[in-house]
Amino acid sequence: MKGMMQKMQQTTATVTDTGHTDRAGSWPCEVWQVLRNGNTVSESCIASRGSLTGGDELVDATHKASAVAADVLSSVPAARASAQQFALYGKVDGFPVRTREISRGKAESEDIVTSIERQSLPADKFAIPKGFTQTTMGAAEKE
Repeated sequence: MKGMMQKMQQTTATVTDTGHTDRAGSWPCEVWQVLRNGNTVSESCIASRGSLTGGDELVDATHKASAVAADVLSSVPAARASAQQFALYGKVDGFPVRTREISRGKAESEDIVTSIERQSLPADKFAIPKGFTQTTMGAAEKE
């Protein structure tokens, strides 16, 4: 188990532009790959900000979410490779409209965005439900 944990911690991830273009749904996109130790583990077709409804907001929110996910996962030894992937993904300037998970050179799964729409949500959608208590993380440790 210890050897497996060390191997997972040493895994490095890189994001590579393949130089290929494609279409996913109604969007033209550029094909990028995530490689771990030289092996392709996922492939994403990235649509540019300008081609997407609300593209600037969507990409900026994705970058922020990627940074949070990378930060949280980096503290978990078994998830450090995923943290690297999120951190690297946060640097791609677009949004994945198609993503494929790859194992042993073959696609295991594929997700395709079929539509994007902008909406304003009422503030009550973000309210804490009745019966729940709001707490601040780490507050209990300080008491």
